[in-house]
Amino acid sequence: MDWIGHGGSDGLHAYVHSLDDAVTDMKMFLGRVLAENSKLPCFCFGHSTGGAIILKAVLDPKVSECLSGIILTSPAVGVQPSRPIFSVLAPVFSFLLPRFQFSAADKQGIAVSRDPEALVAKYSDPLVFTGSIRIRTGYEILRITSYLQKNLSWLTAPFFVLHGTADSVTDPKASEKLYDEASSSDKTIQLYEGYDIFFKAASAELNADSHSVIMVLHWAVAFEAAISKYGGASAGYRTLLDALFPASLVLKEKLTAGDYHIGAFVLSAEAAVSGAESTKDKLGQLKSKLLLLKLKLAVLHVSTDILAPVPDPGAMAAASWYKAAALAVKDKYRAS
Repeated sequence: MDWIGHGGSDGLHAYVHSLDDAVTDMKMFLGRVLAENSKLPCFCFGHSTGGAIILKAVLDPKVSECLSGIILTSPAVGVQPSRPIFSVLAPVFSFLLPRFQFSAADKQGIAVSRDPEALVAKYSDPLVFTGSIRIRTGYEILRITSYLQKNLSWLTAPFFVLHGTADSVTDPKASEKLYDEASSSDKTIQLYEGYDIFFKAASAELNADSHSVIMVLHWAVAFEAAISKYGGASAGYRTLLDALFPASLVLKEKLTAGDYHIGAFVLSAEAAVSGAESTKDKLGQLKSKLLLLKLKLAVLHVSTDILAPVPDPGAMAAASWYKAAALAVKDKYRAS
């Protein structure tokens, strides 16, 4: 869900008057999802400020009792303004000049990755805001993180948090504090050396080899290695990896055989869909510690009769995204 003023949602780009409004919207959206899928376990996923929004929502006992768990990546539990004085002045200026854009941002964006190409891809996305932060929005982020810091002990929902240790936007130590202070009996934290985990894995594999030119096959090999290293599970565990593993294998196989890269991409997308659909009736391999949050049936009280005939939602979502990307690339090259 894109909160107001962000992504594809309505409102002035990158402006939010109150993140409490985003929390309220998230609760309303969650209510609709639960009403339409009453027999399925429900997990909430949030990244960066989205993680902070989810955490504040889940501190509401009525919300917490409806969820099977939450997954957070680089959550904004703690952020540090570039100058301490900003925290003092923010409440005043957010009232006087809420929409004013302060402290111009570099067009290449904040260094959430060591890979320059990954930064270009991220910050050239029209849905990613690359301008100066609006004062009210910055203040609201400071305000929600301050609230969370004071109320972490009230969190009881199961959670799994991942954070890059070199993240300069959100503080990984704040994620450690979340893990230490939360009252949740089922909680896991995974810290990764380096920058934002969404960018690190594949770029690290590419950087490890001295290619003068990065070819599509090199990317395919890095993709396969990255999901193997950071996936936390194997094929057959009913996760999104059941879509990505076969996709990466087919992509690598076809490119190695000399197939045209667009055709190889499309065929690997078909493999992703087949892999996702194959997760039906596969509940016997759920042993990974990292998957306890997702499918610990004793906690969820969900009958295997309900889960078994249904493909894993994460795998289906990953396959749908992968297929959409492949078809979009195919259409683009066909038009050019």
